[in-house]
Amino acid sequence: MLGIKGKRSSLYTYIVKAVEKVKPKVFVAENVGGLLLKQNEYSLKKILEDFNSLRYDISEPKLYNAADYGVPQTRDRIFIVGTQKGLPKFTPPMPTHTKPVTAKEAIGDFRGTRTRRGVFTYLEPC
Repeated sequence: MLGIKGKRSSLYTYIVKAVEKVKPKVFVAENVGGLLLKQNEYSLKKILEDFNSLRYDISEPKLYNAADYGVPQTRDRIFIVGTQKGLPKFTPPMPTHTKPVTAKEAIGDFRGTRTRRGVFTYLEPC
């Protein structure tokens, strides 16, 4: 693993620039779970330093499994949440699901027409 030295790994720097320019009340950055591995300690430290330089309260990076929150995939990701100083600090959510949700369960009731490519062109209210 190359950490932040990989080809696509500098993407977080664009998030830092966007937050610096837009100054949202809250921002959420996500990354691969492997960032928490010991071998990526430098990368994680650098990312947190860059976010801390923006003068936001930065949450402790936390590993989440998407399936625990009703997302139809089993994927571990870390989330870093920044809140403007003076606002309530981020509180990590408790898992909402104990059983994985399938894609069919998640979107099986969507109604709509399909284009030639097979993607939905609109969704009707259910």
